[in-house]
Amino acid sequence: MQEIRLTWAAWHGDHPLTIRFPSSWDVRVVENKLPPALSAEEIKDRIRRPLGGPALSEMARGRKSAAILIDDMTRPTPTALILPFIVSDLEAAGINRSEITVIISGGAHKETNSDNILKKIGSGLINELKVSIHDCERNLAYSGKTNKGTPIYVNKTYLEGDLKIGIGTILPHPIAGFSGGSKILAPGICGSETIRYIHDYIQCYQHDYHGGPGKRAGKMENVFRQEIDAICDVVGLDFLVNVVLNPNREILNLFAGDWKETYMQGARTVSDHFKVKPVRADVIVANTYPFDTSMRYMLRGLWPLSSENKLSTKVVIGFCGEGLGAFGAKNTASSLSSRLQKRLKKFRPEHLLNEFKIGVNFLRKIIQKQNLEYLIFSPMINNGDLVKVLPKSICFDNWDEILAEIERRNPKKNVTVAIYPYAPMQFA
Repeated sequence: MQEIRLTWAAWHGDHPLTIRFPSSWDVRVVENKLPPALSAEEIKDRIRRPLGGPALSEMARGRKSAAILIDDMTRPTPTALILPFIVSDLEAAGINRSEITVIISGGAHKETNSDNILKKIGSGLINELKVSIHDCERNLAYSGKTNKGTPIYVNKTYLEGDLKIGIGTILPHPIAGFSGGSKILAPGICGSETIRYIHDYIQCYQHDYHGGPGKRAGKMENVFRQEIDAICDVVGLDFLVNVVLNPNREILNLFAGDWKETYMQGARTVSDHFKVKPVRADVIVANTYPFDTSMRYMLRGLWPLSSENKLSTKVVIGFCGEGLGAFGAKNTASSLSSRLQKRLKKFRPEHLLNEFKIGVNFLRKIIQKQNLEYLIFSPMINNGDLVKVLPKSICFDNWDEILAEIERRNPKKNVTVAIYPYAPMQFA
């Protein structure tokens, strides 16, 4: 047997995982060669040599308080490795730790718990800083509208900070092209009305929005990105740290400073390291680390399966320590009829064709999702949750059992296998 070593269980141990295939099979791991991870000293050095602006310690002089945006557990950012250097620079400039507030920038996601906050902030700072969890329905201030009419409701605590900082990760993203940049702020700390608008009505302007997941991944410029950038211009973001991660969730590269320059350089780096050429094979394996915290977010790693031969055996690997998970119902809390009425009020004749495409794509996705047939390797998914998300798929908690099923479906001797070892970080 030949063995392939992967990583899984993001935020739940980040354990090594070994999968096996018969020695006679042609197994290919689809990935690019990556440089080594940054050391702690290199991380500090890159934060202190910012792009397109002054050093953080210089920027913080004369300020009395700071608000730091960090993402939640649905994102793989190892924030605890970065925060100590940020706090140190703020203290050196005269801002006391008691005046530093970390805001969990989760958009409309479900509220995070204390254990997860500890993982994100780290034991050394968890009791030293103020921590606030963003709620997209409360503690909001209105900051006007963008040129496209997006109403800007944003977290009051963030607005009250003298110095505004963000920390995030740049990854391929099906709507924004890449995560990172202004996304930590919009939709990160926006109100539900703003979140609904940029995820719903902005589709009328982005003519390839209806293309579905993976169609815009890797595009640095698109209407969605332009709109969240416009919100960030209005609200303000003084200093941004964006990291690029390696397959073990270590920091491969780090960019800091001006938020626009930081995003652009980080996105280019992701393109260099994680853009791959899809491989046709009898068996396609997508490891969904580091988005394998739950079934809902595991879906981000399924793109290699939908883009390959329909006759291939499609295998999904995802630990799913939080089970089914949730995208957060707050941003869709209003009734369907209410949302349709709001959409009709904003409708313009030139949107008709794109609205039609959006509707058709929405129905197509529902039908497609109901018919997807995957072999899923996970010790944490129960059948009840599986039926809700992928009703025709089969889940296994033992690799030998899933391999037996793969062999049953591929009885020939010369079986080809393509493995995407960290599919949510990769794109075609």
